[in-house]
Amino acid sequence: AALAHPASRLTGGSRDALVQRPAGGGGRRLTLTFPEAVRFLFPRQAGASKWSLGPTEALLDALGHPERHFPSIHIGGTNGKGSVAVLCEAALRAAGWRVGLYTSPHLVDVRERMLVDGRPIPPEAFAAWTDRLRPVIERSGASFFEATTAIALADLAARGVDIAVVEVGLGGRLDSTNVLDPLVSAVTHVSLEHTEYLGPTLVHIAREKAGIAKRGRPFVLGEAD
Repeated sequence: AALAHPASRLTGGSRDALVQRPAGGGGRRLTLTFPEAVRFLFPRQAGASKWSLGPTEALLDALGHPERHFPSIHIGGTNGKGSVAVLCEAALRAAGWRVGLYTSPHLVDVRERMLVDGRPIPPEAFAAWTDRLRPVIERSGASFFEATTAIALADLAARGVDIAVVEVGLGGRLDSTNVLDPLVSAVTHVSLEHTEYLGPTLVHIAREKAGIAKRGRPFVLGEAD
């Protein structure tokens, strides 16, 4: 069956009013350049000592929950999740959709993580979102990944995507990307990894990865075992 146009999935208002943009309209003057934003965020890669969705939710709340203004596909797994995300993005673009893609890690530039129709977030926008969120990042103790996830979701909403394909960072249940209410979730593969975070056995790890499944929504598995 054909996929219904994603505008029918929007909640909380139209895309024209979905998120307060970080610059213009009489807002405060920006104090961060793109290099300064990167230098502010990168030392936060270790993250907070407590692993939870709390910091990401606090950041998104400060932005008016941009993640609620576009439908999404959420993809996790030990191996293959990035490749599947890119393939999904390519298929949707070939069908004529305006598609956002959020993946990690990046190779050269952090902006590679946040694409709309293959184009990365502009450096000025990345700096503007970082500047807007800086007080909340500091107050919540948000990590680099938690902050960039919020920035990515805000950027995808602000650039008016029809749909977003989002790759899980680590695990699933408590990963920052698990703030989404996706059309469909998928787990490509499960094997032993990051046992210090996800647990010592495949059962523990599978349980964490299955945490991206949502009640009443399709959940796709890449393995039968």
